[in-house]
Amino acid sequence: MKYARVKIGEQNVIKQLPAVMGLEKSLKSPLDILLRFFDQQIFTARVHFTNKNTEARSGIYATERDAHERDIVEMMALLRQA
Repeated sequence: MKYARVKIGEQNVIKQLPAVMGLEKSLKSPLDILLRFFDQQIFTARVHFTNKNTEARSGIYATERDAHERDIVEMMALLRQA
């Protein structure tokens, strides 16, 4: 017995392929993509908890310079280096 190919229905037909649309097309670097998903509030919280962790572990650092508080500018500079 030979089977014929039969299209089951419209649900199997892809009418438009998935693609990046809108503003996201202009994002070129991984940092740009990261900044699209995380806003300033997320980075502020990250800096806050980093400083809290540094303060809790300040006794293990050799110099005061290593245990100073971080800010958003430093965090963004670190991300740009990666």
